[in-house]
Amino acid sequence: MVNQIFLCTRRKALLVVACALFYFSAAGQPTAVKKDTTIILISDITMQIEISQALNDLYNFKFAKAEQQFRWFKQKYKWHPLPYFCWA
Repeated sequence: MVNQIFLCTRRKALLVVACALFYFSAAGQPTAVKKDTTIILISDITMQIEISQALNDLYNFKFAKAEQQFRWFKQKYKWHPLPYFCWA
């Protein structure tokens, strides 16, 4: 009888230890890292040249040409804040 209680207690203890080990091993696993899909327009050399040209046109009082390029940026990249920044 004492032997049965000891075995029952031992099984419960092993079960608790196994559950704890499973929990802590699962908690320590790294989660999937999301890939950064942010598009940075200013890192594109072609975009840098086009934006620089539009700003040069603005500073050289070629407002119609600069406005045309800013509108094109805004139409093509409406999801990005850069065209709105240049337009301001």
